[in-house]
Amino acid sequence: MKNDPFTWKRFDWEPLDFEEMESVTNEETGKRFYKTPVGNLPSMTTILGILDDGGIDAWIKRVGVDEAEKIKNEASARGNSLHDLSEGYLRNEIERSQLHGKGKVLFNRVKPLLDTINPVLATEIPLYSKKYGFAGRVDCIAYIDGVLYIIDHKNSRRAFNFKKQYARRKYFCYVLQVTGYAICVEEMFGLKATKGCIIVGNHELSNSDMFKFSIDKYRGEFEKLIEIFKGTRDEKDSLYYKL
Repeated sequence: MKNDPFTWKRFDWEPLDFEEMESVTNEETGKRFYKTPVGNLPSMTTILGILDDGGIDAWIKRVGVDEAEKIKNEASARGNSLHDLSEGYLRNEIERSQLHGKGKVLFNRVKPLLDTINPVLATEIPLYSKKYGFAGRVDCIAYIDGVLYIIDHKNSRRAFNFKKQYARRKYFCYVLQVTGYAICVEEMFGLKATKGCIIVGNHELSNSDMFKFSIDKYRGEFEKLIEIFKGTRDEKDSLYYKL
């Protein structure tokens, strides 16, 4: 049965040939860069970090430092566990009996979505773009229904409510991240991923969502982001601030 939650799928693989890259974090700034074949390049998260409207600071002020730190630590542990389980499943490296950790419940919710993927080309590999000057590590490159996708695993405390600005902006950053990785895959491997996919496990409701989108729709916005990061464009030109 297709996407049967009780069936433990074995994924086909068509692995990409890649070289590992070291990442280094600046202890003073907290910003990360990768040592790539074309030099040291800032990480995707560092570049996305320039889209900051102060929302996090306002949230910390509202809930308090201690509560904010608790929520962030719990989300990080849960997200790391879910990510590891999802990656291990896609790599055919874990069995149901090996499920454990804070992400176990959410993994069982996202599993039917993961089961739509096949074959898999890569999980958790480093990418870079010489043209745009950035690097990062992609969660998954794979096919869904014969279409090449860049896939990202996320976890959220609540399901996205796109009526709220912070949810729209968070999703927009996720989309830019995936779009950037699609650009790298095309530049490095000559493969054009036309679609992006974000799979989100929602903690409070213990359910999951899959968001699919066209990469080409957001290429222009990603190019704006790079220009803003390089200081050649005003940050307010980004759609982020208009959402």
